[in-house]
Amino acid sequence: MYCTAEDIAGHVPKARLIELTDDAEPGTGEINAEIISKAIEESAATINALIGGRYSLPLVGEQPIIKKISIDLSIYNLFARHADSEEFKGACKRHDNAMKLLQMIADGTVTLGIAEAEGKPGFFAKSYVEGGPAQFTMNSMRSL
Repeated sequence: MYCTAEDIAGHVPKARLIELTDDAEPGTGEINAEIISKAIEESAATINALIGGRYSLPLVGEQPIIKKISIDLSIYNLFARHADSEEFKGACKRHDNAMKLLQMIADGTVTLGIAEAEGKPGFFAKSYVEGGPAQFTMNSMRSL
């Protein structure tokens, strides 16, 4: 996890968090910590998927920029549960900005200031030929 429920509470008022997470009928008037945890887990999965090719996971030490991205994505995840709200547009802007920054980190345009994973990100394959010439050539394949 790159952020905590307390981090989310520092950006979203308590009354709004209750509205976003209290799904009980009738409402309990309490914040549902499980829903917040799920939103945080989803944001961590997104972050890991995008930067896992460049950095070894889990990341070493607290990374403030990753924490901010996680907070923004988690807030978006919470507001997405109520996409009809006017505040959802603001959450979408946070999401879009966080994803752009995350992509720049994944591409190496922005760095975290920590060592990158061994090798280069992406898929690489090498082939080795041992012995004589290739058994299958364009000409030999045409005769089949």
